[in-house]
Amino acid sequence: MQGEINGLKYLILQDTLYAYSIHCFAHQFQLALVALSKKHPDWDKFFCVVTNILNTIGVSFKRRDSLRQHQLDKLEELIKYGKVPTGEGLNQERGLQRPGDTRWGSHYKTLDNFIFLFSSIVNVLKDMKRECLYHLDRFAAQYLLSVIQEFAFVFMLHLMFKVLLLTNELNKVLQKKDQDIVSSMGMLYLAKKRLQTMREEEWDSLMEEVCSFCGKHDIVIPNMDEDYVIGKSKLTSDLLLGMASLSPVDSFANFDKNKIMKLAKYYPSEFDDNKLRELGFQLDSFIVYAQKCDSKFLNLKGIKDLARVMVETKLKIRLGHMYI
Repeated sequence: MQGEINGLKYLILQDTLYAYSIHCFAHQFQLALVALSKKHPDWDKFFCVVTNILNTIGVSFKRRDSLRQHQLDKLEELIKYGKVPTGEGLNQERGLQRPGDTRWGSHYKTLDNFIFLFSSIVNVLKDMKRECLYHLDRFAAQYLLSVIQEFAFVFMLHLMFKVLLLTNELNKVLQKKDQDIVSSMGMLYLAKKRLQTMREEEWDSLMEEVCSFCGKHDIVIPNMDEDYVIGKSKLTSDLLLGMASLSPVDSFANFDKNKIMKLAKYYPSEFDDNKLRELGFQLDSFIVYAQKCDSKFLNLKGIKDLARVMVETKLKIRLGHMYI
């Protein structure tokens, strides 16, 4: 399991076909964390980007040397201005380590090094973008560079690192040969409590870390007070509110012209400015007609009844566009 005898499981199965193997607790824990996170598409994309960067840099001796040199130059500058302590065992060189789903703690180490080497990684990708002979390599470098220099990526990087940091001690305990089940359960309980505390109380501190990192690396921080850009969830909400406004229950008590007009704006190919003005007039006419001119519209129970009566009375409805 620790890589001391690679292929051991395969060799045993060759000799004993029905031998049954299980993962140790630490191995199961690592697999559970990774599998759970990758079920979410955003996290799956995040790990995919990290792995692609590690592969892109790691495949080339020149890029690895460039990463190492940039790291050394940066360290020398920090030491020169007294921004980092010096001494035996300090400021050791770090490298990029590929995360492995079956390697204990590898994702934690990978993200730790990724944060530490972030400026060096950016530097190598910029060199690739300028100097690579092949167009696809330049394009890949440009894409990866644009992704990791977004606020969303930096936020996910710090959030996942913190989650793995809080579970790392538990991971170490589960790897011990002389496992104490009581101690292990205590560490499990502590890890769960720490994660819950982070979720409930440490949002502000996490955002401060992320914003500080973005400021240090010239990454644009979005204005959190701006209106949220309309997305699928917003469209779904407006769709439901618009349809609810057409409910005939209690003589169209929930009728809301503005919500229906807002829904129509999602279909610019169907409703230009002229048609929107026409729709507003027709909605005014419709509600007067339904509430005061035709008793058939009274005591209806839902949209189904409304559609039936509109057919009977030869009224037409298309995407909320009423014609009388």
